[in-house]
Amino acid sequence: MPVSHISILKSAPYSNGRKFGSGGSYTEIDLVVSFEIDQDDYAHQVIADLPLCKDSDAKVRFSSDAKILVPDSGNNKLVLDVPNRGRNLILKMLNNAPEASTSSSGWEPGNEFLLEKGYTLTWCGWQHDVPDSPGLLSIKGPQPLQNGIPIAGLITMTIQTNELSKHHLLSERGHSPLPAHDVNEVSAILTVQENEDAKPTVIDRETWSFGKEQDNQYVSDPNYVFLETGFEQGKIYRVTYTSVNTIANGIGLLATRDWVSFLRCGAKGIECPPIDTVYGFGHSQSGRFLRHLIYLGLNLDTQNNVVFDGVIAHAAGARRGEFNQRFAQPSSAIKQSTSNLPPFTATTPSSSSQDSLLETQYQRGGVPKLFLVNTASEYWWAHASLSHTTPDGQNDLDPDPTCRMYYYSGTQHSSGKFPFTKEDAGNGVQSENHFNVIDYRPALRALFLHLTAWVESDITPPANKLPRIDQGTLIPYENLKEEYKASGLVPDPVHIKQISQMEFSEEDYDIRNVPKFLGDPFPVLVPAVNDSYNEYSGITLPEISKPLGIHLGWNLRHQNIGGEGQIIGTIGATIVSTEPLPKKDDYLSNIKEAFNALKIEGFILEYDREFIYSEASKHYDAIKKLFK
Repeated sequence: MPVSHISILKSAPYSNGRKFGSGGSYTEIDLVVSFEIDQDDYAHQVIADLPLCKDSDAKVRFSSDAKILVPDSGNNKLVLDVPNRGRNLILKMLNNAPEASTSSSGWEPGNEFLLEKGYTLTWCGWQHDVPDSPGLLSIKGPQPLQNGIPIAGLITMTIQTNELSKHHLLSERGHSPLPAHDVNEVSAILTVQENEDAKPTVIDRETWSFGKEQDNQYVSDPNYVFLETGFEQGKIYRVTYTSVNTIANGIGLLATRDWVSFLRCGAKGIECPPIDTVYGFGHSQSGRFLRHLIYLGLNLDTQNNVVFDGVIAHAAGARRGEFNQRFAQPSSAIKQSTSNLPPFTATTPSSSSQDSLLETQYQRGGVPKLFLVNTASEYWWAHASLSHTTPDGQNDLDPDPTCRMYYYSGTQHSSGKFPFTKEDAGNGVQSENHFNVIDYRPALRALFLHLTAWVESDITPPANKLPRIDQGTLIPYENLKEEYKASGLVPDPVHIKQISQMEFSEEDYDIRNVPKFLGDPFPVLVPAVNDSYNEYSGITLPEISKPLGIHLGWNLRHQNIGGEGQIIGTIGATIVSTEPLPKKDDYLSNIKEAFNALKIEGFILEYDREFIYSEASKHYDAIKKLFK
């Protein structure tokens, strides 16, 4: 058993001992889990640099932070929520709990959706570079060595700020940096460009360095890059330099596999109900992580037992991630990354000329029931169309029968933001239009129950609900730009994220995380819109099918933060109508009609009727106030 030891740091009543439906009260357990990987483990065939991490007895050892919520009267079902940058998200996504903030731990029960059904919930740290902050789950592991020394190599870090700054950490999103091996490296290069499509300009090496501004003075520091004239907001900077690889970061995939296996096999040392079924859930980065795990064939444990019976990879687009490579930046969202390499689709292997995400898992066995679910945002910045079309964008592709694919019309990456705002104070983002206010979580709850019914009772879920080329509902984004321009209502998305065919080098003298060869761009296909300029071909929630405005999966950077015309990847827009509003009673009657129709389709639950009505009512009142 790869789990060699568990250390329980905390075991206490969850939510002050409150009782939740059939699950009763829960116990909250925080742990550190130690793992040992034997030399005959399949992992050595697929995890980068794992053989370079062996101890003297040929085992590889590492440890993860973990958490588990254990019900007194469980349903014998386990849900593993893959941490997103160290954070729990499933309580927010399925239970409507608040995110972690100054007023919330991020672990509140919310509407109790999962808890009242008696699910055992768990999280296992997999990302090595999350900030060292309370409540964030991480992983620690050995540094790969070649001939007894750490591995050095050329890497590139991409920087785009929302405010003028003279220095920037050599990482994404404030994570642990990949430090410069030599702060005086003469051959290091810093470039700048106006946007992703512009030609980069090399910045004179004499004007920048590895360091930071501290107490109004410059301090040399290998963890930062410093530019005397400042990094201008909105512009894209790339610094290429030599760093040292710190970890075989693919061990995070193994920690996830083996922690679930441990819990399925009796969870020795933890008072936990027996587990007969396991679901994996991941939103955004974590959804991409689950796609990557299946791509590598890791849904079987060391005894060839299935890990996940069902998986929801949510808002992942057609991407995987930097989850199994040297010099990995797991939180990176740049377009020139190995995370944007094919295969993109979950087609039946060998059913067409296209490579499939499921190829290796099919060969090994253990393919789970799989829901691939996207928002409208993923079509505009995470090339979701490639997950169900041919690479040339000419034909639709159907997923394997073990897979269903859905998308929420007119929604943003993270569920709607309300009250109306154009700013995220947490990261300094400002947008041209209000953030999208549509909350898609009621549809997600319905999908979750469809997955469980499919896995546990073989009840066929609803058919795929996607925009399609053959139906005219999936079209080139250039065509939609023309419609938007003619409307006079929707701004022009000038610069979008368009990936290309890429080849990466394995040679030590090449830059490891930047493509050596960049080919033709892949087409960007996006959902078509109706006469109200709203999308309609996916799971269309009542406030979009009966709109008071235009709801988009994308938004534009505001001139205050530079980069005008550039799409903000994860933020959508709600453009409220300036037309007179219908009477509120009439509007809510329309919402009720739309709710009932969506419920018949199976994409919303009676459970959420009052929530949907309440949201629509609040949005109506807020729009009315905007035009008083």
